[in-house]
Amino acid sequence: MTSPVLARPKEIAAQRVLVVGPTGAGKSSFISAAVGRDIGIGHGGESCTESCGRYRVRAGDADFELIDTPGFDDQSRDDFSILENIKEYLDGVVGIVYCHRITDTRMIGNVRLNLDIIKAVVGRAFCSRVVICSTMWDTLSTQAITAKQGQFRERMEGLLDSVFGSMMERGAHYKEFRPSDKDTCTNILDIFTSQRCAPRLALAEQLSEKFHMRETKPGVVILDERKKRDKDRKAQAQGLGDGGSSLGLQVSSPRERTMRGKRRHADGSKKSTALLSHWGL
Repeated sequence: MTSPVLARPKEIAAQRVLVVGPTGAGKSSFISAAVGRDIGIGHGGESCTESCGRYRVRAGDADFELIDTPGFDDQSRDDFSILENIKEYLDGVVGIVYCHRITDTRMIGNVRLNLDIIKAVVGRAFCSRVVICSTMWDTLSTQAITAKQGQFRERMEGLLDSVFGSMMERGAHYKEFRPSDKDTCTNILDIFTSQRCAPRLALAEQLSEKFHMRETKPGVVILDERKKRDKDRKAQAQGLGDGGSSLGLQVSSPRERTMRGKRRHADGSKKSTALLSHWGL
């Protein structure tokens, strides 16, 4: 009698979550806390994530695949290269965790660029599946926690109303993250399981319509930033090239500088002669 062949249990597909944010914003720290081991954490603003990494974790009754992503505006990689890398993980994304340092009270430079690109990746329909996660609370000293915690929270509330306002209005969530509190990670991931079927990310939708990456909304953000920086560099170079006159500096011609030098020499000679005469020399 032939023994029945037992079917192998089908592996449950993990729900994919992108962990995004500027370099050094705490993305790897969040994933390390979620999976319960150190996956490698950058220090001093240096990136330890050169390409997207995948990490499996169970939270509650659900399995998740956390995708650790590089920050945009990283000196070691081109922004389009990073975007192409992230593109490989767009299928099956049910949520996005956007990490923001509490010490970043002004949205300038790479902090602003990262947010603008991620907003374009997300689109309107997906906003309710975004969690804005403030990080670096653990870097405050015991004294600073008491003295500055309220101040940082007040500033963060201001950012949630302003730069994150459009996302919050469309249903985005906000959480504080501390590496020592693993429940924070579970609570964040639970947000994604408590909602119905996730819509597609705006970037995934555009790519499915055969858009070239540079034609997508995130691509346009990157190109606009490049144009702006090129314009700023040219203006700066022009300011240096014309001797700084466009920067409001007083610049003299070589002839004028020579004449001033002669006058200073003549004045010095007169002073020297007067002193010598005064001393009877």
